[in-house]
Amino acid sequence: MIRRAWTGAVVALVTGAVLVLPAYAIADQGVAINLGSITIEEPLERGESYRLPAMEVTNPGTEASAYEVAARPVTGPDQLELSNDWFVIVPTEFTLEPGATQPVSIALNIPDNAQSGIYAGLIGPSIVPAGGGASVGAGAAAKLTFEIPPDPTSLSSRATEVMDSHARWVYGAIVLLVLVALVVMLGRRFAFRIERK
Repeated sequence: MIRRAWTGAVVALVTGAVLVLPAYAIADQGVAINLGSITIEEPLERGESYRLPAMEVTNPGTEASAYEVAARPVTGPDQLELSNDWFVIVPTEFTLEPGATQPVSIALNIPDNAQSGIYAGLIGPSIVPAGGGASVGAGAAAKLTFEIPPDPTSLSSRATEVMDSHARWVYGAIVLLVLVALVVMLGRRFAFRIERK
């Protein structure tokens, strides 16, 4: 009788665990976005503002999650680091129930003192861990690439422009200067006299 009661208690405990624990094991957090990459083909101008494609953030998980959207630099051999300060993201923080989607608008403001070159970064949401502390939340991001051309008012930019637009004349002048210098040097080293007979 005691054995039968003990077996019944174990079966009830195991059955309860099988029914209750999967609810905790299945609950998860996630994040998904509708953009893969954003490539801006035309060069961007300093001091200008650009509206980027809207991003939709979706919670594919089974529990409500808090999200934060930000831009992060990507470093590469020929890429400059962009700053999160260049972006206006609305909203930057929000909470989504499972299956819910939040549209996010993104504007890029190029500062007046931005360095010329190719920029790359990631922009997207990450899950904000509950309760704070040091932990890594999942995230999704779209790669953003764009170029800022050289400043047309800078001296090096104007020199490059002259070289590009008048290359034949510039290279011809350089060759002519080298030939004149060579004749002068040879004339000092060797004395030539042409006389009439």
